[in-house]
Amino acid sequence: MKARTYPKLSKTITLGLLFVVGISLLYSFGVFSFSTLSSSATIQLAGLPSDAHIFLDDRETHTTAASLSVSPAYHSVLLARPGYFPWRKTLTLAKDETEILTPFFLPQNTSGYIVPDSDPDASAMRDAIAHTSLPDTHTKLESKNGTVALWVDGNDIYASWQSPDTIPSWFCGAHSCAPTRLIYTTIDPIRFVGFLRDRSDVIVFAIQSGLYALEIDDRPDQNFQPIYTGNDIYTAQAEDMFGYYVQDGNQLLLISP
Repeated sequence: MKARTYPKLSKTITLGLLFVVGISLLYSFGVFSFSTLSSSATIQLAGLPSDAHIFLDDRETHTTAASLSVSPAYHSVLLARPGYFPWRKTLTLAKDETEILTPFFLPQNTSGYIVPDSDPDASAMRDAIAHTSLPDTHTKLESKNGTVALWVDGNDIYASWQSPDTIPSWFCGAHSCAPTRLIYTTIDPIRFVGFLRDRSDVIVFAIQSGLYALEIDDRPDQNFQPIYTGNDIYTAQAEDMFGYYVQDGNQLLLISP
């Protein structure tokens, strides 16, 4: 008797096996989880510039949408802008969780100019630098919106949450949510500390080698970007609160990041 064949059934079984194998591989790499079929999480990018390129899990999204629907899993977000330092954050999201990320961008070539001694404002700028003092536990420096306070103890920079509102995830960072956190420790003496523009989540500090911006959120990566690097830096906040007076050796500059 001639054996019967079932081509349609064979194709169905083959396709089914390929589907199962494919899903298993995606699951093993963390790209897919079975809960993804019925749930999702959201990453919101606040203040996203129109020229920013978004890379989700190392793949460009080709979208300018500030809200990304993702699976409840581990994800990385990389933001890139022409002429600016990149910004990156990795985080793990639970089912139905929404995480709001507020990136910051500093130009790779900081704008500013050298202030000659003949400038009528040069003397006042040097005086402001000479009289800049570091905040301590008794003279904490508050952010513009009053939610965060900074102070320096030795070579350590601390921050405290001042608001009665719930402590946000960016302040908790990779730690348990405590109202006071150690933000940064350096082997070099700290010469200046403040906030970047009107932000409460990004600090600016100076040591001998330069002026730097550092976000409080220390979940990988804790973004660290240079504003100005030199040889012997002293700094003061400019009167407009957006720029910085910088004395590098005998040279005086006004820097606007």
